[in-house]
Amino acid sequence: MLTGIGEFDRVLGGGVVAGSLVLIGGAPGIGKSTLLLEAAVRLSAAYGSGRLGRGIGGANPPARRPPATRVDNLMLASETDLAVIESHIRDARPAFAIVDSIQTVAHPGLDSAPGTLTQVREGATALQRLAKEGGTPIFIVGHVNKEGWPPRAGTHRGRRAATRRRRNYNFRILRALKNRFGSTNEMGVFEMGESGMTGVENPSQLFLSERQSSAPGS
Repeated sequence: MLTGIGEFDRVLGGGVVAGSLVLIGGAPGIGKSTLLLEAAVRLSAAYGSGRLGRGIGGANPPARRPPATRVDNLMLASETDLAVIESHIRDARPAFAIVDSIQTVAHPGLDSAPGTLTQVREGATALQRLAKEGGTPIFIVGHVNKEGWPPRAGTHRGRRAATRRRRNYNFRILRALKNRFGSTNEMGVFEMGESGMTGVENPSQLFLSERQSSAPGS
């Protein structure tokens, strides 16, 4: 499925593959959720009919978990229990699902806290199994913490992409670190603005624009 975001589709290897699990990693605030929400909105318009879901890791206590609320073709569920998230995806049978973030999700069969290596690994494994069984592409968001720990526990489960910020600019770089369905040589460039993330079609021009016109080689 094409998201309609050219830079994003190219890094994925041509679009979203049915039954795939994709990890989008990067520092907090880099634009992971913004990019995926934009993709979800576009997919809902192209492949809608109420078959798109988005599982959001929230902070609601177990006694106050709200039911899934459907808005147009997008279903949002503020949930951290992995079993409940899986149930929502199975019931809705969405064409596309996002779990944001994997560090807030808790596997009910584990005693460790959410965000630990065991929780991330087991959560990624369960979501990969769910994606393959139902054919629903699932994106999971992983935050890189201050120590630089990327969520590599889920890397081997499927495709992985990372976003990086170019210093002192509003540009973001998305590159594939592992892709079983396409090349890892592709890189997408985005600009973060008031309207969200927009693809930069000619990134080489950005670098050239920094040069002085009188500099040799320009």
